[in-house]
Amino acid sequence: MNQTTEILDKLNDEQIEPVLTTEGAVLVLAGAGSGKTRVLTSRIAHLIGDMNVPAEAILAITFTNKAAAEMRERLTALIGPVAQRMWVSTFHSACVRILRRDGKALGLKSGFSIYDSADSERLVKIIATEFNVDVKRYTPRSILGRISDYKNQLIGWKAQLAAYAPDFKPGSRNYRISKFDNVEELYAIIYAEYEHRLAMANAVDFDDLIVRTVELLRDHPDVADYYRHKFRYILVDEYQDTNHAQYVLVRELSGIDSGEQPD
Repeated sequence: MNQTTEILDKLNDEQIEPVLTTEGAVLVLAGAGSGKTRVLTSRIAHLIGDMNVPAEAILAITFTNKAAAEMRERLTALIGPVAQRMWVSTFHSACVRILRRDGKALGLKSGFSIYDSADSERLVKIIATEFNVDVKRYTPRSILGRISDYKNQLIGWKAQLAAYAPDFKPGSRNYRISKFDNVEELYAIIYAEYEHRLAMANAVDFDDLIVRTVELLRDHPDVADYYRHKFRYILVDEYQDTNHAQYVLVRELSGIDSGEQPD
């Protein structure tokens, strides 16, 4: 009995079809607890064990570190230690690896820092206070939430600044926001200054890991070609939960033109 037969014996007919479909895009639609992750891991085991696809050529993405660890355990049980050579990780962990290797093309040094939510809120509070913003009315958390929304939609700070505060120059000293006609002006200014100070600190925040990787793949064809040739198969667990930035990241890594231009 070969490995494929052993795998298929544990699946129903609906699960078998995507496991054996190895060319082109495959989307599995199923309810909670119906075996989507089993299908994904079985498909990987089939690719490696029976189609001789190198483990290094497969990228498997999920949403939490716990889920990634569980997926890796399942794969190890199915195919053995070769599973450790795969990229099995969250979106953000995969992007960290890419940026550590190739982020220099964006001006990021390999030892860049990653700000957590507390670090980011602290920086936004410093900026807002320096710019004379009422942080009780516009809390650092709410401002950061708006910035995060922009990033998840791949709306860059330059676009926001051009639209709402074209006269502001990031890095301006002694700047004060005395009044504004549109709250978007306030968000645009703080967004721009926040990104400026992250860059000065050789740092990124959690959302930037996705955004900067998309930027890297879009603006540097040589880097994009490397990963598109490296990863022959990209599998995403719980794909329906991807936000816009994550969706575009998957398309860029797979070499599918998203039809959108970066800001």
